[in-house]
Amino acid sequence: MNTTEPDTEFAAHVIEVCVEHARHVLAAQLPLVEERNFDFMPEFKKMTIELFLVGVMWRFGEQFNLLTNPRDRGFICLMQMLVNDGMSLPDAKRRIALLNGSSRTADGKDNLAITIGHEVGGENAGALAAVFDQYRNSDDVSGAPWRLITRSKPVAAILSIAGLAISALIDRSWGEALGVAIVIGVATLAIALAIHRQMIKANRT
Repeated sequence: MNTTEPDTEFAAHVIEVCVEHARHVLAAQLPLVEERNFDFMPEFKKMTIELFLVGVMWRFGEQFNLLTNPRDRGFICLMQMLVNDGMSLPDAKRRIALLNGSSRTADGKDNLAITIGHEVGGENAGALAAVFDQYRNSDDVSGAPWRLITRSKPVAAILSIAGLAISALIDRSWGEALGVAIVIGVATLAIALAIHRQMIKANRT
């Protein structure tokens, strides 16, 4: 996918109006999403919103006569949107590459977020909430297990430091003390991961 439009004032104007349109759509969609109290992993929520906006800008950009494929232009517009919001251009390009790689299903079809964004074009204020609703019972993107693992990281760090200090106090070598700290930290994260898996298993039964 090309990530640059022909260097013309018209192309720059098209990107600008597509981004502005996406911002208006997002402002209308987000309140309805928040009302539903969805509990998803932050990265999944962010990626879904971004792909939805790609679909919205894809459709909106179809009215303009440019050489770039309208679908690709949707990603170009999102990249500009990210840069406008403060992301560096290299980081924005990496983000777009990630999103583009995640935008299709295994059989090559557009995923749900980008499909709904393109089909609805932002005209239905509940469209984004409807996308999230399809994943409400999906354990793979649930926020609860993610929070468990995230919150276990500082605990693992504290226990590792404690293990390191105790090992040093009982005259263990630096290498042994460090080994004990690593084992404690890894064990703590392993326990959190095991609980995570049990939560998913319990939700599926």
